[in-house]
Amino acid sequence: MKQKLSDFKWIIKLLWEVCKPEVLLMLIVRLINVLAPVIVTFVSGLLINKLVKLEDFQSKDLIPEFGPYLLALLFLIILEDFTSALDYFSEIKFNYKWNRLGWAKYIHKIVTTDIEAHESKEFNLMHQKAGTVIFWRAVTIARQSTRLLAALIGLILVGGLLLTINPIFILLLFIPISFDFIVSKKYGQALYNIWDTDGDEKIHSNKAMKAFDDLDSIKEARVYGFADKIISVFLNAQLSFVNSANKPLNRKFFYMFISTIISSLIFVGFNMFLISEILDGQLKIGSYTFLLANIFVVSNRLSQVEGSISSLIEQMNYVSDLRKIFDLKSKIIISKNPQKVEKSSPKIEFRNVSFKYPNTKRYIFKNLSFKIDSGEKIALIGKNGAGKTTLIKLLARFYDVNEGEILINNINIKELDLDSYYKLWGVLFQSFAKF
Repeated sequence: MKQKLSDFKWIIKLLWEVCKPEVLLMLIVRLINVLAPVIVTFVSGLLINKLVKLEDFQSKDLIPEFGPYLLALLFLIILEDFTSALDYFSEIKFNYKWNRLGWAKYIHKIVTTDIEAHESKEFNLMHQKAGTVIFWRAVTIARQSTRLLAALIGLILVGGLLLTINPIFILLLFIPISFDFIVSKKYGQALYNIWDTDGDEKIHSNKAMKAFDDLDSIKEARVYGFADKIISVFLNAQLSFVNSANKPLNRKFFYMFISTIISSLIFVGFNMFLISEILDGQLKIGSYTFLLANIFVVSNRLSQVEGSISSLIEQMNYVSDLRKIFDLKSKIIISKNPQKVEKSSPKIEFRNVSFKYPNTKRYIFKNLSFKIDSGEKIALIGKNGAGKTTLIKLLARFYDVNEGEILINNINIKELDLDSYYKLWGVLFQSFAKF
């Protein structure tokens, strides 16, 4: 839980950094949406009490007697309708800005992350799950966070008032809400574990989904007839996930249904208590209306708080992957005073270079030395796995050598300004992208 709280603070800071005005607008709108119904029921209660007191009333007294109450209700109802529309608008504004700037921030991090990370299974799994955070999960987090804060403020105000009437029923409402929270947390984590455990299947499923994104793949599928096989891989992976997810989902639904019954019984009990207070002359009709409406408000606010917290806890499972990506530190250390490469056709030298990939024992190169003079044209020929691609990766400084050094115009490649160095390059990798 401590880690989830830390991840929550981190993502909120990121959302605030990118979309501060939009998040603030969502929060203000939701605060109004929470408080306005309470004020409406309060004014309505005052109006009902005034009506009950009247004995000799004429139509000419309508405006003087009830005008202020009716105007207040009119203003509040218009405000509620306006903020409901503004609530949708504020989310759309946030979505547009986040999906533009949040995505750009994420892609910049992905592009600048070491190639070593990209070539690891662990990073690709994180990337796969973190990608959902950048789009719809980030929107969910912003929505639920602002709703949570607004609901808490409303709960404190209205709940505090109702506690003075009868604290027992208000406290009893925490029983089903706490039960809902425990159930949501348990089965939300179970669903995430299914996703996390079936990482390989999810990768295969996603690859199958993207298999026909380009025309070349479609051509090959037509010639070799493997489209049905790819579709089968996708369907089997998805079916496996759905079957695994059904059990915790069904249990969660059952327990939530039990919780709903408990909440309903508590509400009926509170209603009977209020009616007995009216019969004993301890409560006015208008006050009864106000309290009855706001017991619904308290119940709804508690449900919103529980739902928002449960949703945020579930989302934090995925935020941790996004955070790990943003927290990745490059192993390619850039010199404090990098030297620019001016010559368009530099001299290249490998001097006693030894290299093996991280977490492996086999050396691809051991004490490799050679020179390529400026303007010289060469071709590297060798068997698969001989190290041709690895040599290019080292020359591009995607990895640093374990031993020895690579010199460009007699300067160690670690001392070069990579932006100026890459301007000399023209490269087409085995798995290339077309832009």
